[in-house]
Amino acid sequence: MANVPITLLSWIKAEVDHALKVVRDSIEKFSAAPDDAAVLRVCPNQLHQVSGALRIVGLSGATRFCEAIEGGFSGLGTGKPSKAAVGVIDRAVLALKEFIDDLSRGRANVPLRLYPIYHELTTLQGKSDASEKDLFFPDLTLQAPSHTSPRVLTKQELAPFLQSQRARFQRGGLAWLRNQPAGLHDMRQALDALHQISPHLPEPRALWWVAVGLIDGLLNGPEPDWLANTKVLYRKIDTHMRDLASGSMDNSEALLRELLFAMAKCKPATSRIRDIKEFYQLDSLFPEPDLPGLMEFDMDWLEPALNDVRSRLEALKDTWLRYISSEPKSVQRFRELVTSFKAKAVELGNQQLIKLLDVISMVATRLPDPYPQQGQFMVIEMASAFLLISNVVDDFTNPPADLEGQIVIMGGWLLDAAKSKSTVPPPAGLRAELTQQIGVLQLRAQVAKEILTNLQHVEQVVDAFARDPAKRDTLSGLQPYLRQIQGALAVLGFKAAMEVTGVCTLMIADCAKPERPASSEDVDWIAEGLSTLGFYLDPCLRGREPTDEPLKVFFGRIEKRKAPAGETVKDVPTIVMV
Repeated sequence: MANVPITLLSWIKAEVDHALKVVRDSIEKFSAAPDDAAVLRVCPNQLHQVSGALRIVGLSGATRFCEAIEGGFSGLGTGKPSKAAVGVIDRAVLALKEFIDDLSRGRANVPLRLYPIYHELTTLQGKSDASEKDLFFPDLTLQAPSHTSPRVLTKQELAPFLQSQRARFQRGGLAWLRNQPAGLHDMRQALDALHQISPHLPEPRALWWVAVGLIDGLLNGPEPDWLANTKVLYRKIDTHMRDLASGSMDNSEALLRELLFAMAKCKPATSRIRDIKEFYQLDSLFPEPDLPGLMEFDMDWLEPALNDVRSRLEALKDTWLRYISSEPKSVQRFRELVTSFKAKAVELGNQQLIKLLDVISMVATRLPDPYPQQGQFMVIEMASAFLLISNVVDDFTNPPADLEGQIVIMGGWLLDAAKSKSTVPPPAGLRAELTQQIGVLQLRAQVAKEILTNLQHVEQVVDAFARDPAKRDTLSGLQPYLRQIQGALAVLGFKAAMEVTGVCTLMIADCAKPERPASSEDVDWIAEGLSTLGFYLDPCLRGREPTDEPLKVFFGRIEKRKAPAGETVKDVPTIVMV
């Protein structure tokens, strides 16, 4: 069924939503306590109910997908399920829910949008023969055009006629396999003869009209891969002709579906092929970019619109930073910005961006206020979502083929994070470059946290010395901490921050000398340098790039401070510690 009336879908949606929620809640319980696999036992039965409901309203593709999810639980075996395998199933459940939600909002029924995660599910079950055909469901109830020269046969004439045409088809097929061009013409004539008598044959009678189109595709320079798949169809057509000649009147919808899939992948080289594609609307059954090709964009309108989107993203990032910094009322502002951002995405017509912002909007409603200071709640996940949004905007006119799957995976990760699940590592399935960028964010956050812990200790010791110069001996004990800070900054490649650390290290070493009189000015400069490092690194804890502004201010101020010999402090060699 190409599209399902929204009214019909509304009859089952509440039941489907409830069942899928039960499944996701059970998976969440398992994720929290992986040793308790018993919580997953209710899932297959809930999914079976969903499959039945989807089948009732004619959503064959969604039904097949739901059955694959149900089979995923069977594929977990009797042992302890792995969190990775259950994670694949969880993402599939989320993808199905979003698919049904999209249908209820009027989006076209294109089950092949689910194929990336469907392939993961079948792989999980140890199957290697997954194909897009599994989720390809054209409307087979359509009555194809009648033959322009129909032929009437008596009941006694039918069987001999079928046998003779099968023999003709086989002769043609044998010649074709031997690379004799005339063979295809014999095959086409045999199939066209069956189209002539199709009213005498069982449904779907359109099979023979479409089968003639298949031969047209073979006659017009097919691609090698398409040709290889068609040879399998030749054998299936021959078998079906044999069954008809022997008196079998079995329905052959599966064969027609395969023929139509081949037609969908075929070049429109003849009027017959074009008519088949148009009659069954085959092109609409495959996912397409949500916007047309680059040359069809109104770039005069699009460029300013995308710049507006980039500005909105920066505003969203800044507000998120304020929220995780516990600024009052920032969570409400974040929710408002997400809503307005989504309205802009709707204006642009980008369904992937809308879907991701839908998830962020849902997560925003669950954010605690104020932000919990223990741990790093949603820091990496939200920063990663911002990265993906940036990628969507940058590739707006030429979106990558895997974008739909990436949105589903990222959405599932965000929803999990909102429930305080583990944030490390990123979920499987994210594209390599995105995973690498997320890895950089995580490394920065982890190393920055360690540096700031060491800085806090250094600041405490320096402050104690400022209060009591008799504690001068404690300054020499800071060298291991300063070496660790310098080494960590080297790992991150923060060279300017390393220079600040070098300056502070020299000052602390001078203050540690017994012959040097205690100076509050020296301690103030050390404190300013350490604070500068803290301000510089603080954004890293929140999934952002470090900010250079504190470093510029520090270097600008310290250059004005003249050393006793008339040199500036910056002229003193930096000590790089490892």
